[in-house]
Amino acid sequence: MFSQIVVPLDGSAVAARALRPAAVIARSVDSPIVVVGYAAEHYVDDLRRQVAAEISDAELSGVTVQVTVEATTRPVSDRLAEVMDATPNSLICMSSTGRGRTGAIFGSVAEGVLGARFGPVLLLGPECDVARFELGGRLVVPLDGSDTSESILPIAAGWSIVFHYHPELVAVADPSAPGVLAAAARGGADAGSESSYVHRMAEELSDEIGISVDFDVLHHDHAVEGIVEHLRDSDAALVAISTHGATGLARLVAGSVAMGVVHRSPCPVLVHRPPHLQE
Repeated sequence: MFSQIVVPLDGSAVAARALRPAAVIARSVDSPIVVVGYAAEHYVDDLRRQVAAEISDAELSGVTVQVTVEATTRPVSDRLAEVMDATPNSLICMSSTGRGRTGAIFGSVAEGVLGARFGPVLLLGPECDVARFELGGRLVVPLDGSDTSESILPIAAGWSIVFHYHPELVAVADPSAPGVLAAAARGGADAGSESSYVHRMAEELSDEIGISVDFDVLHHDHAVEGIVEHLRDSDAALVAISTHGATGLARLVAGSVAMGVVHRSPCPVLVHRPPHLQE
């Protein structure tokens, strides 16, 4: 499924958390982990030592690990885009926060990667418990009724089939504005309720992949809180969501909802920017 799993490290323990989920995926699909690190010239030796120690401490048995640590004056996101472009079907697995010898906050690096690429990126927010990550758990897919949000469905379908996830489609209904999401879905008043929308999408996805697909409407005044509460209550293993626009994490599904989900999710978030949003 993936030719390689790319894990950017910056010398921080926060960034190194990405090694465990990357190893879980790599073992499942027999792909190598490619660890990359970039720093200013005077920090490269320190970064090499830190990366070597982090790899040694991680549980990477049974996984081929390739390491590249180089000096650079260019944006780290640009270097990562080059690595991904050189090997098609790569997956980036990285922390969305952290600061080490790269001289760059990983949040801005993640934004840059999403702004430059359309393939999925697996992000670990500051509240993500990497020990919870597993293959075959619950995969939650938030939808907002837009074509962009629904563009994540083929990716969620692929992960469900290959990694045996149990997919669940969810939408957040604001009690103070009932029917708003449903009116946006399919662009008409006949779209029905939020429940009928996610029910229909779940049935369509189930028919396509031959797997039972759950659905739910989360009633909450705030979308982020509603989704995060559901992730915790349902013991979700993964979230899959699409971005809006070339600005990456700055504008995501339902405005800043997915940005909030990434930062507060207890599990990794698979983020995707659809090709039709290319500027």
